[in-house]
Amino acid sequence: MGYIDFNPLDRVGFGDLTTIKIRPRENKIQFWSLTKLKGVIESLPTELKILSYLCLGYLTRNQETVSAKWEHFDFKNLLWHIPAENTKTGQDVAHPLTFPMVELLKKYRKWQLHKTKSKYLFPQQRGYKAISASQAAKKIAIHTDGKYRLHDLRKFGSTLLKDMGVDYYIVERILNHKMTRLDQTYIQTSSRNIITDSLNVWHRDLLINR
Repeated sequence: MGYIDFNPLDRVGFGDLTTIKIRPRENKIQFWSLTKLKGVIESLPTELKILSYLCLGYLTRNQETVSAKWEHFDFKNLLWHIPAENTKTGQDVAHPLTFPMVELLKKYRKWQLHKTKSKYLFPQQRGYKAISASQAAKKIAIHTDGKYRLHDLRKFGSTLLKDMGVDYYIVERILNHKMTRLDQTYIQTSSRNIITDSLNVWHRDLLINR
């Protein structure tokens, strides 16, 4: 309602309140085509469009994405660093930046500088803070008439990657799910190249010819 600057319960989940297993929500866009989804994303205001493409392109969680700062993006070494304090697992992430994504982000940065010099990609009105995950979710719901939630993009993208033939463990790393001991044994440093190759193919489908 705008009476406070931040939501103190933004990071509180069902697991903090109950031991009962909560059923996951139905994915509203589960049976959509990528073309249909991109059509909806392209109709959004610029900030929400970029937010959606980041969530979809990297399968990131809402909080991980809305907390992004420009300093987290290393365009020289082509990496997006997500610090541990912004992730659900408490582990930092370094996503490879693909050329289509770099082009999209640089255009967005140029557009944003005409409005604000905020250090955040998705700032609140005054630019001092990032919007919260709940604020982002509300904006998406309003501008899409409830057609999808941000978390639906994470599910949708992971399904498409698997349909593309990307190895399950590689998708798990992109999702930044907590690794088991078996995962840690299986996934070596060389997986970075496989992740980069997979994202290059995925982002070509997602961002070129929009």
